[in-house]
Amino acid sequence: MAGLHDELDVFLNETNIGKLSENNGTMSFRYSAEFLNSPSAYPLSQNLPLTDAEFTDPAVENFFSNLLPDERMRSTVAMVLGTSPENTFGLLKRIGEDCAGAVSFYPAGNTPSALTKPVFRDLSDSEAYTILDNLAFRPLDAGDEGVRISGAGSQEKLVACVNAGKVSL
Repeated sequence: MAGLHDELDVFLNETNIGKLSENNGTMSFRYSAEFLNSPSAYPLSQNLPLTDAEFTDPAVENFFSNLLPDERMRSTVAMVLGTSPENTFGLLKRIGEDCAGAVSFYPAGNTPSALTKPVFRDLSDSEAYTILDNLAFRPLDAGDEGVRISGAGSQEKLVACVNAGKVSL
């Protein structure tokens, strides 16, 4: 029986820097040859130095897990998304397009949607109040179609903008 294998492309800003893989529950990361050959390449962390070698747990788990929300918020987001809070790869697959900081994750072959102009949906006052009232149960408005913001930290938060006097997601 073949093992379960999945991959995500890892981007640093708009640059594809490598692949994060999961094989039977074990994560690994490898920088792409193109990134390694770039004069502007730099390592994601001291524990993930620039090399063509494949990195595996715990260095991979430790670094990539820290890009996700912390503790209670992570547990709540995982519950809403139907996965385990310990499933770092599964969470990155669902909300990794909008991790805090410059690192983002996309299904293999996809490119950052951040390169396109963001699309916002204006909310009525009633919708805005409902979302704010439910932050404890749906942090980051997790699970809503098109809303995939991942904020690091453990405080309840929601990323929104005010557009022409209206609250927008």
